[in-house]
Amino acid sequence: MTLRTIAHHLGLPVRRDPQEVAKIIEGLRPTLDELPDDRRERLAAEWTKVLSERHWHRPYLRD
Repeated sequence: MTLRTIAHHLGLPVRRDPQEVAKIIEGLRPTLDELPDDRRERLAAEWTKVLSERHWHRPYLRD
């Protein structure tokens, strides 16, 4: 078990792995494909930046 995993499950703010970010963006790909080329690249870069930031995770408070 890594330190990141422990922090994640304790609910501390952690960064997503690059693979996790890529997987999330790939799931949004159909939405991106509907946009013009110039906006598509800019939006993908913005999403990558936002998804790579630290985020709070509360696994025990989920529905």
